[in-house]
Amino acid sequence: MITITPLRVGTIYCDKGKTLTQGVDNGKMMYIPSVSWLIKTPTEKILVDTGMPDTETSHSKHYPGSYQLPGERIEQVLKIQGVLPEEITKVIFTHLHWDHCQNGLLLPKAKFYVQKKELDFARNPAGTYFRSYDHPSIGLTPEFETYPLEVVDGDWEVLPGITAMLTPGHSPGHQIVVVETAPGTKYVIAGDAVLCYDNLLPSTQQDYVLPGRHKDSAETQQVIEKIITIAGATHRILPGHDERVFRKKEYS
Repeated sequence: MITITPLRVGTIYCDKGKTLTQGVDNGKMMYIPSVSWLIKTPTEKILVDTGMPDTETSHSKHYPGSYQLPGERIEQVLKIQGVLPEEITKVIFTHLHWDHCQNGLLLPKAKFYVQKKELDFARNPAGTYFRSYDHPSIGLTPEFETYPLEVVDGDWEVLPGITAMLTPGHSPGHQIVVVETAPGTKYVIAGDAVLCYDNLLPSTQQDYVLPGRHKDSAETQQVIEKIITIAGATHRILPGHDERVFRKKEYS
């Protein structure tokens, strides 16, 4: 049996329309969770994303008002779950934005997996994405450059029952993680391809309310359709920044 546990690793304060739902609720400020995902299999413990940095960095360098409470840093929240940091064997980064890939060095035995297209873009991003990737050109330090990265190119099998799929749109090398928790039951850890459940609602401009922050609209639309098809039901889609994912302590 495979289980998935959502982990709160901080809180981001943002404009809903600009960040989550393009063209809907512009100017509505709200707090959204930064989420990592713990996957437990019979043989390994795997993380999808490691979350955001400390309060001072998040507030001053990224989104003012964002914070990380004591106990929410990735190794701390793992211990609350009864998991030691050294038990994590793999970390799969959905993408390398600042709020998804911090504190990896606190997981001493993990291998870190990232898509080639994502790493290439993170190292040479378009100007509007310098801050998203903590780019050195604006005086920031990308922590992912300190990790022992394993670069993948396209869809790949993590373990039997767990597959990562290249899903460009939110970022050029974004990937989702599909987890078959039981025969015939698949959950999709969507990262920021689906930022919140509102992205699955109809839009007046296109089939869905696209994430407010994305690199390519057409690809983002196609990826949402792909995720819905894979999951087969909305409740088996796990968005990257939606409070509602914590209604369940564990998905199986």
